[in-house]
Amino acid sequence: MDGVASAHGRITVITTNHIELLDPALIRAGRCDLHLHLTVCNAAQIHDMCEMYIPGIHVTVPAISALLEAAADRPSAASVASMLLRNRSAKDPEQVLQELAQLLGLSTDVTE
Repeated sequence: MDGVASAHGRITVITTNHIELLDPALIRAGRCDLHLHLTVCNAAQIHDMCEMYIPGIHVTVPAISALLEAAADRPSAASVASMLLRNRSAKDPEQVLQELAQLLGLSTDVTE
């Protein structure tokens, strides 16, 4: 990241689940200038992802919120994206909600 071969104008992305285990020299100012903490998804974010991955699908925020409230854990953006990619040809919002319920570990009758 330093030295003669360093490339100005590049953006380097470093990800970790345990920042406390990284060498402080690696994440000091000048090397890692911006730290973002990405949390699990909320209903509005999942709604926006649905519209982005499956244009024309109309899954409502209240329907997503109901599933999230029933679930023990909230999903990561990566797991939602993966589910949406698998269902990108879906035409029925109920199908997407069923898949989201499954992702959340809920029985599929929760959406009915």
